[in-house]
Amino acid sequence: MKSRCQGRGGEKRRKAVFALTFTSCICGVAGQASDSLFKGPEGENQPQEKWLKEKLEWRSTTRLLNSVTGDIYENPKLNWTRLSFVQPQVHLWDKYLYDERTHEYTVKRYLDDLTARYGGIDSVLLWPTYPNIGIDARNQWDLWRSLPGGLDGIKNLTDEFHAAGVKVLWGYNPFDQGLRDEGEPHWTTLVKLLKQTGGDGFNGDTMGTIYKEFVDAAEAIDYPVVGEAELGSYLHPWEREQDHTWQPQSWNTIAWGYYSYKWGGPDG
Repeated sequence: MKSRCQGRGGEKRRKAVFALTFTSCICGVAGQASDSLFKGPEGENQPQEKWLKEKLEWRSTTRLLNSVTGDIYENPKLNWTRLSFVQPQVHLWDKYLYDERTHEYTVKRYLDDLTARYGGIDSVLLWPTYPNIGIDARNQWDLWRSLPGGLDGIKNLTDEFHAAGVKVLWGYNPFDQGLRDEGEPHWTTLVKLLKQTGGDGFNGDTMGTIYKEFVDAAEAIDYPVVGEAELGSYLHPWEREQDHTWQPQSWNTIAWGYYSYKWGGPDG
């Protein structure tokens, strides 16, 4: 069943949700686990009080050093993520979403099916690139443009989802580096196309965190978008050097369900 948080207590809800969106991966902190969980107190040598004190000190220091705030949740264009609990990923040729005989998208059929299966959805992740990307020189943006109806068709599709109360994200492939060059950075192209079609954000395929460049590019055209990192928005050793910081928690409002960045909000 689809769950929703409605009614009073919005401020408490904002604080609680931000507390659930800050990484608990803590390299170098006593009592750590692998890369995404805290270990519990280590027996008699680490009483619970001492263990908890260490974690609270780490969280406070990390927030301070990285200027982590929950201000982004005050932005009405982005804070819908607080209530986005169910988000399927769908290919654009899914037979519930596209009718190959009429060459039309069938949003109502798709949503009716999901409502019958598990109560409905809050947002949807559209994915047109696999398995076609790389088969020719077209880049990922070209594959969006090549869809039935082109970008106008995607805008109409997005409008239908919005009319049903469903937010729309695009799949983004950062490894698309050797195909047709747009002559501008990925973040510039992506936010421009999202604005053109009315999209609400994107999923960063294989990304450990969302780069600040996407945030800046969206602000530059006055169109804030949500960035959803596939790998949970916590630190990974292969990320760019400039992203080895907790600061992205100030603009990461959603990620896939890797429960690994859930503890460090400003009021958590």
